[in-house]
Formats: sequence, C-alpha cells, structure tokens
Amino acid sequence: MIPRWSAALLAVLLAAAMASAQLAPDKALASMKAGEGLQVELFASEPMLINPTAIDVDHLGRVWV
Repeated sequence: MIPRWSAALLAVLLAAAMASAQLAPDKALASMKAGEGLQVELFASEPMLINPTAIDVDHLGRVWV
C-alpha cells in the first residue's frame, strides 16, 4: 500500500506537470488548424480572461463574454 503522503506528493507533481504542458496563447493559436473558409483569431487570454462563464456570438459575429 502506498503511504498517504506519497500519494499526495504524486498528485501535486502530476498537477504541476499538466499545468506546465499548456501552451502560451501565441503558440496555441499557431497550433490550431481551421477548417476551409474559417479563421482562428485570439481575442482574449489570461490574465485578461480567466474564467468565462457566459459566451455569446451575435448576428454580426462579435463575441461577448
């Protein structure tokens, strides 16, 4: 059986590894491939927008958060 402290340490290390695996906004944008006739555009990233709870796109294509 794994001691409780080592399981907690493993969980912390896994969380840190997952957080460091995230891409910077400009690199994430460059890694996306849009379908034909579509474009991908960055309009907000952390720390400007941390936890969006409501997103809407109006009839003009504007995104409201």
